[in-house]
Amino acid sequence: KGEYRALRLMLDAPGRIFSREQLIKHMTGRELRANDRTVDVTIRRLRKHFEDEPDTPEIISTIHGEGYRFVGTIE
Repeated sequence: KGEYRALRLMLDAPGRIFSREQLIKHMTGRELRANDRTVDVTIRRLRKHFEDEPDTPEIISTIHGEGYRFVGTIE
């Protein structure tokens, strides 16, 4: 569910940067906790599913210090 919710949120607003706090709230309904890696693991799983090379993402980019952004093409 979390992967779907995160992807759906980003697909609804391509190009927008979503903070880890926004993503965790949307995915789980709870606040981000210290050392919480839930969002990072979810993004890694999404990249594994959809990226040709997950280590060099072209669909979901990391914006350091801000969050994640969907930059792929929607067809």
